[in-house]
Amino acid sequence: MKNSTDDLDSLLDRMEALYEAEDLEQLKREVRRALKLYPGAPEPMEWEAIVAADEERFEEALRILDQVLAADPLRPLAARERAQVLTELWRFEEARDQLLRLLDPLPDEWTREDEADARFELGSLLDRQGDPKGALREFEKAAKLDPEDFSVPPCMAAEEFTAAVTKAVDSIPRELAPYLLQVTVVVEDYPPRDAPSPSILGLYSGLPRTERSHDDRDHLDTVFIFKRIHELMCLEPAELREEIRKTVIHEIAHHFGLGEEDMGEYE
Repeated sequence: MKNSTDDLDSLLDRMEALYEAEDLEQLKREVRRALKLYPGAPEPMEWEAIVAADEERFEEALRILDQVLAADPLRPLAARERAQVLTELWRFEEARDQLLRLLDPLPDEWTREDEADARFELGSLLDRQGDPKGALREFEKAAKLDPEDFSVPPCMAAEEFTAAVTKAVDSIPRELAPYLLQVTVVVEDYPPRDAPSPSILGLYSGLPRTERSHDDRDHLDTVFIFKRIHELMCLEPAELREEIRKTVIHEIAHHFGLGEEDMGEYE
C-alpha cells in the first residue's frame, strides 16, 4: 500500500535532493520504487534516463527519453536531457536541432536560468560545428539572461594558449625532463571522434612507460590538449591557465603510468 511519502511529488522531491547530494545509489533505489509505483509516468522515466546518463549509459538514456517524448513531444525536461545525451553520443546536429525546437517557443515553465543554460549549450554546439557567429549570438544571450552563471567564453590567441601549455610542461620536475623527449604535446580545438568523450580537456595517446618492454623503449607518445573545451569553461584568465596546467600534468602523468592523485603538488 502506498503511504503519504510515496506520492509522486514526494518521490520526485527526494530524487532531486539525492541527485544534488550526489547519492547515486540511493537515487537509483528511489527511481526503481517510483517506476514500480507509477508505471508509465513520465517523471520517473526521466529520472531513470538521468541516472543512465550519469553512468554513461547514453544509448539506454536516449531510448528512455525517446519513449517519454513519443507520448509527449513537448516535455521540456525530457527534451533538454535528450539534447545533452545526443551531444555525448557525438550526434551534434541532432542535439542542435533538439535545442532549437525546445527554444522556439520557450516552455512556459522555464526560468531565465533554464533558457540561459540551453542557449549556452546551443552556442557550444554551433561553435563546434564551425559557426562562430551563431555561437557568439547564443553565448551573448546566455550571459544576458544569467550573468551570474554564464559569460561569453574567451578565445585566446593560439600563441597565448600554446605558451600556457609550454609553461605547464616546463613546470614538471627537472629530473623527469629526459623522459619527456618521447612525448609530443599537440594543441587542437576539439577532441577527435574516436576520443572517449566529446567534452574531455585532454587526451593521452601512447604506451605508458610502466607497460613497456625493451622493444618499446623508444615508443613515442602524444598528448592532446583541447583549446576550445578549456575556453568553454568560461574561467578568468588566471583560472584558465591553472586549468591548462592541470590538464597537461594529468595527461603527461599517463606517460609515466601515473594518475593525477600521484602527482602531489603538481596535480
